[in-house]
Amino acid sequence: MHRQHRSAAERAALIEQYKSSGLSAEVFMARAGIPSSTFYQWLARERAALTTKPIRMARVVRRGAGEQVAAVTATSTLCIEVGATVVRVSAGFDRVTLNEVLDVLERRKQ
Repeated sequence: MHRQHRSAAERAALIEQYKSSGLSAEVFMARAGIPSSTFYQWLARERAALTTKPIRMARVVRRGAGEQVAAVTATSTLCIEVGATVVRVSAGFDRVTLNEVLDVLERRKQ
């Protein structure tokens, strides 16, 4: 059996055809001549791409001793001080990543 290489656009078109066909995956794959392992990988990648959210990183600003921290504005929702470091976090930030950043800063402070 000759392996056929399909572009991302071709794979996406086949997935859309499958979804709108009303056929079971097995029947669609047989008619389209797509190996089941290949087709299920395409579906898994598509599902992963749809569920993956972009990570918004926090901006870390170091300040010298005696410097004042600017007031929190509507564009900087959260302002966190860890020692001499100020972390400004915008709305929509990734909480897990922020916790990891704060853990690292806290360990450096000790």
